[in-house]
Amino acid sequence: MDGMGWMIILVLPFLWMGYGLALLIITGCAFESKRIRRILLWGVAPQFIILCITTLLLYWINSRLIYVFVFFQPVLCITTAIFLFAGKKTQYSRLLFTLSHVIFLAGVLYQGHRENLQHIINSDWKEYKITRLFEQVQDNGAHALNNDVTCSELMQLLTLAAERDDVKEETLRTLIAKRVSPFLTMSDNCTGEDSVEIYSVDTTPFMAAIQNHNIHSVRFFSQLLMGNSPKAKNNRDIVRRANPLIEVYKYSHGSKKQRNSGLEISKQLMAIMPELLTDAVWRAVLNVYDADAARWFWRKQPPENRLYRLKAMALIPQTDALLAEIRHTPEVLNISSEGDLNEEEFLHFLIYGGDTAVIHALVEKGIVNWQHLMNIEGFDKDPLIWSISKLGENDNDREVLALIIHDINAQNALPEERIAKYLTWTGAMGEIFLKAGVHCDKLYAAIESDKKRNNGMYSQNAREEVDRVCTPTK
Repeated sequence: MDGMGWMIILVLPFLWMGYGLALLIITGCAFESKRIRRILLWGVAPQFIILCITTLLLYWINSRLIYVFVFFQPVLCITTAIFLFAGKKTQYSRLLFTLSHVIFLAGVLYQGHRENLQHIINSDWKEYKITRLFEQVQDNGAHALNNDVTCSELMQLLTLAAERDDVKEETLRTLIAKRVSPFLTMSDNCTGEDSVEIYSVDTTPFMAAIQNHNIHSVRFFSQLLMGNSPKAKNNRDIVRRANPLIEVYKYSHGSKKQRNSGLEISKQLMAIMPELLTDAVWRAVLNVYDADAARWFWRKQPPENRLYRLKAMALIPQTDALLAEIRHTPEVLNISSEGDLNEEEFLHFLIYGGDTAVIHALVEKGIVNWQHLMNIEGFDKDPLIWSISKLGENDNDREVLALIIHDINAQNALPEERIAKYLTWTGAMGEIFLKAGVHCDKLYAAIESDKKRNNGMYSQNAREEVDRVCTPTK
């Protein structure tokens, strides 16, 4: 947000308080002054009432534009000031009153055009009607659906039902009976209907259920994938092309509930279509470090891609088999997907998301050549930075990081010039370095080295951290 935006947000509350105070004073004075009463009745009140009614209507339909008229306050201040001035200048009163209302209407029209008000309110009104109709179908079943309900409205109802956790199976059955397919988009279902908007290929009721991790809706729709009828085969073809399992694991930091529901949905779909488990699905699972899903998928079909297979072994974990692979070809730690330049290297995945038992075994057996890895150029290639960035509040993360630092230091691969930077990363690095066997003398020496090499870029904060955990030697 730019400076003007912040200024408006900070000033607006005071403008509203000032306007409210002025409105109270004007209302109070209107009982005693004919001039003030005229200003209130013919000037301030109509504009305020219009604003209140519009805001209440937007609130009633749960419009996303409810905030718009909050930013209309400066216009109200201007028009109110003109009204007060007009009350004194009787010669120009009508002209000033008219000017004030013109400014108000111009402000409304400008704000409406700027926010595309008509289109959005129309869209919000349609959503409100669909929500009300959904609630009626939930309560009354098919009796709530009139003959004039359009195909596009049925599709919107079915999509909303697919998203809602509280949807009744009877509601889904009622909507499906109206011959709309949950596997097709609105434009495919409702061909020839003028009111149909063009939606993306993924916007189907079935995909809406997947994206919302709605187990009940997915279970109901999955029944339409069973059997050898032409319709069931066509539904499976559609699902196979879209592969919803990839969509299931697109979350970035899924909650425990989300991960559990994702695995349950995967089990439901794979019971009908086991061919959905592809390397693309494996990649999605590995990208979110979902160990439970990886274990279950592994029992069904391990990935064909070697990198994905190694990552899965680190998650599950299959420690002995993985260590054997790394011993046989140590360079495997540095491989990444050839098809994607953004794919993280295996060592990065192992440190950041691998099972703690695997990292313990890897470090304790001295398999990793830290001398080589710590000399690779680039901040994003530093394995110690990967370990520090994973650091959380739990003891496992700290223990793993201390193990890695200890192993790096044992191989004389810990660069003195980087220690000061590491120390400033979080507030716990001092204890972790000591736990890893890096003594206070070495930490203070690294700070002095930072002063010479980097003009003390990190030394002040690093010294505060070391002073906190060490008895100063100087």
